[in-house]
Amino acid sequence: MQAQVIYLQNSVHLAGAQKSLSRVLAAPAIKAFQPILVTSKKGWLTGFAQEKGVAVCSKTFPKSRSLVGRLYGNRIFATEMADILAEHLLENRLKIIHVNDHPDSIHGYRLAQAIGGVSILTLRTPGMTQRDFFKYGCHRHKVIISVGDKLFEKVQKWYPQGNHVKVYNGVQADEFSESCCGDNKSPPGAVLVLGSVNSRKGWQDVIHALTRIEQSGGIIHYPEITFLGDQYGKDPRAVFDVAGVKKFRLRFLKPVENYAQHIRGFPLVIHPSRSESFGMSALETIAAGVPLLAADTGMISKFLVNQDFLFPPGDIKSLANGLKRYLMQDQSLTSMEFQVKQCQERVRREFSLEATVSTLSNLYCGLAN
Repeated sequence: MQAQVIYLQNSVHLAGAQKSLSRVLAAPAIKAFQPILVTSKKGWLTGFAQEKGVAVCSKTFPKSRSLVGRLYGNRIFATEMADILAEHLLENRLKIIHVNDHPDSIHGYRLAQAIGGVSILTLRTPGMTQRDFFKYGCHRHKVIISVGDKLFEKVQKWYPQGNHVKVYNGVQADEFSESCCGDNKSPPGAVLVLGSVNSRKGWQDVIHALTRIEQSGGIIHYPEITFLGDQYGKDPRAVFDVAGVKKFRLRFLKPVENYAQHIRGFPLVIHPSRSESFGMSALETIAAGVPLLAADTGMISKFLVNQDFLFPPGDIKSLANGLKRYLMQDQSLTSMEFQVKQCQERVRREFSLEATVSTLSNLYCGLAN
C-alpha cells in the first residue's frame, strides 16, 4: 500500500514553522505522496502551496483545549474537514495526517480518526513542557518527530514508549550564496536583528546591549540597527523601552518573502533568541553567506566554526561585547573571522533539506507497508 499525506498547519503567516513546511511541500520526493495542506484560513503558506500544485483545504480551527472543543467542537471539526477532504483523497492509500506542531495535535489526531488514517506529529516549540505534551495528546500519535537534539531528548524521557524520530531542518542546495559583507546599499556597519516582538526572541536584549554600548563609549560611528520579524500588530517602540538608545538609529520591519536577498544587504546579522529548538533563520543566514552573531540556543552552535560568534542566551554583557567588537573593526575582517565558507560546508554536510525529506519519505513508506 502507498501513503497519502495530509499536512495540518493552523497558522499560515510567513514564519519559521511555516517556511520549514513549505520547503517540504516543494520537495519533489514529497509529490509522490499526493500531499494536501489543511489550514485554518488563507495566507502566505496556502498561496505558496497552490503555486507548487498542492491541494489546499481551509476551515477555521476551534480552540482544541476549550470546553466547547473538548465536549464536541474538535469532533465536529474533524467530521466536517473529512467531508471537505473527500474529493482530494485517493483510494487504496494509507491516509497520514502530519501535524506541524503540538498546538494542532488534537485536531490532527481527531481528523485521522475521521478519515480512517493514522497521525504523526512534529514537535518544534523549544519551551514545551511535559504538561503541554500530555495536555495536547501528543502521546496519542503513531510517530512523534522532534526537531533538534534537545527537544528529542526531552520528549523521549517524557514518553519512553513512544515511536520517536529526530529530524533537523534543512536548506536547499540552491539557497547557498557566496560570502558577502553587505551590498553598497547598506550603511557602513549596518546590523540586522532577526526575531519578533515575542519576548522569547530577545529583541529587548539587543536594545539593552545597544544602551550599554552607548554608555561605555569608544564607538566612532553608530550605525542603523534594523529589526526584522513579526510584530503581531504591535508597535515595537511601545513594546520595548527604546528611550535609552540615543545614538543608534532603530528601524523595525515586518517579515519579507525574499529573505535571503534581503539579509545579504547587511554585513552582520544578530540572532538573539533566548530559546530555539533548532534555529532555522540562523541556518538561512549562513546559507546566504552573511556573518552571524547568535545566542547559543537550539542547534546553532553546530552551524558555526568560530564559537566566538556565540553568546549565552539573555547575556546582555556578552552580546554587547560581541557587537561592539564588530563595530570597532573592518567589516571584511568580521567576515574572515566568521569563516562563512567553512560554516556553509558544515551546513551542506549535516543540515540538508534532502536528508530531512529522505527521513520523512522513509517514515511515510514504512507506515504504509
